[in-house]
Order: sequence, then structure tokens, then C-alpha cells
Amino acid sequence: MATALVTNDDGIQASGINALVQTVKSIELFDAVYVVAPDQPKSGCSHQATTDRKLLLEAVGDNRFQIGGSPADCVRVAIAQLDIQPDWVFAGINHGANLGCDVYLSGTTAAAREAVMHDINAIALSQYHLSSTQIDWKQAGQWAAMVIQQILEDSDTFSSSSESGYWNVNFPDPIICGKAEPDICLTGLDTNALPIGYELVGESDGVTALKHAADYHQRKREDGLDVQVCFDGAISVSRVSL
Repeated sequence: MATALVTNDDGIQASGINALVQTVKSIELFDAVYVVAPDQPKSGCSHQATTDRKLLLEAVGDNRFQIGGSPADCVRVAIAQLDIQPDWVFAGINHGANLGCDVYLSGTTAAAREAVMHDINAIALSQYHLSSTQIDWKQAGQWAAMVIQQILEDSDTFSSSSESGYWNVNFPDPIICGKAEPDICLTGLDTNALPIGYELVGESDGVTALKHAADYHQRKREDGLDVQVCFDGAISVSRVSL
């Protein structure tokens, strides 16, 4: 039997982490499932680690803890303070995609990366969705179970490479997908830069206020890589090396 640690960057109250916890608990391999997550949303915090202030750690249920820090902090505290020794770390399910160069900005993927640095297997999972759609977390959990089982089985398709890394999984928008069980595609990361643009929202005394105004869904992408695969309606699975 094995131990699992579940974390995220949307906060411990997020629907995505609850869906992922239920998924992991349903997998017979794991006899112990721990949750250590930020006490509030930390989306986009990348691999930030707290070293210059106190971290507040609180038990909020059986094997469930919240931390006033980042996802990377959660993995560190779980190992070093709570003495949790997970065989696998699962991060997500993130509210929004973590595709291509998103992995450098995401707190979700940072948690998986931190785990790998401690020689722990890790999977980051994210749900892409169009701005006009609501996420069906029950369905996302079902898709997560489908992918996690295949990775845990260490099949030829999803066998871990000899190079240290984590699995980055992105589920498509259900409207684009249009079917209960999307295709699962092993893909590379698309390294095209995210679109950038800003809206002027104010100016006073020589200070200009800007608001990010780029369209994530119109990002440049290459055929066969994770962004295009997910945007086209399939589940993209990428092996991301350190």
C-alpha cells in the first residue's frame, strides 16, 4: 500500500481539490491520503517558498491541514514538519489550464516540481475551460481517475522516463470535447510565449495603472503539442523534466 499527499494552488476550500481527494481515495493503492493546501488562493505564485516570515499551520480535519503559504511550502511542511512521507504527490485539480509555459507560472505545477526534488512521484492536474463555461468537477474527477490509473499502471505509453520529472495533465473544456471519455494524448510542452497586453485603467500624478488584458485562449500554439491537443478537446499528458 502507499501514501498520497494532495495539494493545490486554489486553496483548501476549492472544489478542484475536493474532487481530486475523492478520486485519490477511490484508488485502492492508497491506504493513507493527506491534504496539505494553502489557506487561501495562491494561483500564479510559481515556485515561491516562504523563508522570511512565520508560516501558520492548522489542522482542519482528519489528515487535512492548511498553511498560510504557497503550494511549494505545503509540500515542504508536509515532509519536514508533519512527517508525511508520500509515495505520490497530486496537485490540483486546478481551476484553469496549466499548459506549455504556464508550468513556469503555476503554483500547482510548482508543488509537483517540489515533490520531484525530494524524489517523490508527482502529477499536476488542471481543468481548461472557456470563460463562458462552468467546470463540472465530478466529471473532472472521473477524468482524473482515468488518467491517474493509467500512469500508476506504468504502461508503455506512460512509463516514467529515466530523467527526473513530473506528469502534467490538462483536461479539455467539455463543450469542445463533446464526449464522456476524451482521448488521452502524450504530448510535449508548447514553449510559445503567452500573449501579453495591458489596458490603461488610470493615471494620476505621473503614475499609470495597468490591467492585464491579453486573451489566454488566443495564445500561439503548435500542432501536436499540449496546448493545441487540449484546446482541440483531448486530455494532454506531458512529462516535464526538472
